[in-house]
Amino acid sequence: MAAAGLHIQDQGRLFRMSSGVCQTIKIYTDWANHYLEKAKNKHTISDLQQDVSDGVLLAEVIEAVSKCSYNLCRLR
Repeated sequence: MAAAGLHIQDQGRLFRMSSGVCQTIKIYTDWANHYLEKAKNKHTISDLQQDVSDGVLLAEVIEAVSKCSYNLCRLR
């Protein structure tokens, strides 16, 4: 019986993530979106890996969680 999971592609290679990894990613995505919403941030995360890859949205999550503003350049 094959484990259910999500297939992702990274640098041309295809990977299969286990359902446990998928569940963990969903938990972190929901957690980050909770803090973004609480901070009244207009952005949300739909794909955790892709959406935080440039660091801008990741910085916004850090600001929302820490309740501190780091006055970073906004690229969006």
